[in-house]
Amino acid sequence: MATRPSKAVLDYQVRQAVRKEVEKQTERIKLECEKAIAQNYHRLWVIALRDEFGFGKDRLKRALEKVIELSNDLSDKRFNFDDIADVIKDETGLEV
Repeated sequence: MATRPSKAVLDYQVRQAVRKEVEKQTERIKLECEKAIAQNYHRLWVIALRDEFGFGKDRLKRALEKVIELSNDLSDKRFNFDDIADVIKDETGLEV
C-alpha cells in the first residue's frame, strides 16, 4: 500500500505549481505590455513622418520595416541604445 504524501509535501507542491504559473503569466503579461508600448511608439513616429515630411504608405512601410530590423538587432545584442546615440551624435551632431 502506497503512503499518501504529507500535508507539508502537498502544500509545497501546490506552492511550487502556483509560483510556476504566476511566473508564466507574468512573462506573458510583460511581453504583451512590451508589444503594446512598441506598437504605440511606432504609431507616434509614423504619424510624425506623415505629418511633418509627407511620407506616404510606401515610405512609411519601409521606415517601419527598418525599425523592426533594428529592433531585432538590438534584441540580438548586435548593438545597444548607447551605440545608437553615439552614432547619431557623431554623424549628425544631434543628441538624443
